[in-house]
Amino acid sequence: MVDGKFTNNFLFWCRKTEGLEYEDWKRGFDRLEQSVILDASKGVTRWPPSYAEFIGLCRESKELAAHKHFKASLPESEDFKRQRKEEARQRMAVIKSILDE
Repeated sequence: MVDGKFTNNFLFWCRKTEGLEYEDWKRGFDRLEQSVILDASKGVTRWPPSYAEFIGLCRESKELAAHKHFKASLPESEDFKRQRKEEARQRMAVIKSILDE
């Protein structure tokens, strides 16, 4: 919010995502978080997603569900896990701040 008014970016996102149901939002945020964690582990940063990327993350897809059947094969050190989780928390804070605008 700026001066008690919603920003144009916030209103645009509201219009573009108005058809999403609760489960869509949940699926989208879960996928977004996993995507950010995976990218961070590779040293890749791409933030924030466009509204279209977010809607794509929200939509149910059988192809995207395949990852649920496989465990990560490479072990991670505890330090690396802590670093990755902290980076993901920081990025999720950015999402929350964008949505609170």
